[in-house]
Order: sequence, then C-alpha cells, then structure tokens
Amino acid sequence: APVFAVPSVTFQKLAPAPQPTPGVPPGSFTQQVPSKGSALHGDGRCSPCAWFWKPQGCHHGAECGRCHLCPATEIKLRRKAKAMAKDALKADLAANGKSDTLILD
Repeated sequence: APVFAVPSVTFQKLAPAPQPTPGVPPGSFTQQVPSKGSALHGDGRCSPCAWFWKPQGCHHGAECGRCHLCPATEIKLRRKAKAMAKDALKADLAANGKSDTLILD
C-alpha cells in the first residue's frame, strides 16, 4: 500500500532487509524462543529489544514483546538503513524537481 504520493509518482515505504542473526539461522528454532517478540525473528519481522544486551538486561524476560535473538548492533543497523533510505528518497525527489514539502517520518 502506498505510504505517500507525489503527482505522477507513488512511493512505497522501504523496510530494511532482514538479516540473519549469527548463530541463530532464521526458521531454525521451533517452539523455544527467549521472548514473545522473538517469535517473529525467523521471518525478519521482529523488533529488537534495546534492553536485552544492556548490563541490567531486559526486566520483561520471556514476556517481552521485543526480540531477544537479534544481535546487539541490530537497532543501530536498522536506524542507519532507515536514514539512508530517507536520504536517498530526498535526493531522488530533489533531482527530479519534486522537492515539495514531504514528511518522511
């Protein structure tokens, strides 16, 4: 579904390509997952837990809605990929003369 449109051009929201976690191949686990949010890790639709890799750890434990299988660097990598996609889209719009006010957040 289109996220936003410019006359004669329709853009789709870009999602970062899912990357397999080292040591935990996607789809390799069956019923044992460290958190509820980890259940979506196998197909790349998970959302990494920011607290899991911190010294104090995630206080939600197995009830956490975020993924505990993603590596410690996953949040930063996804943030960078989103920023790069946003910058590329802005550059493309500017190059095509379509730099009208556009909110990309």
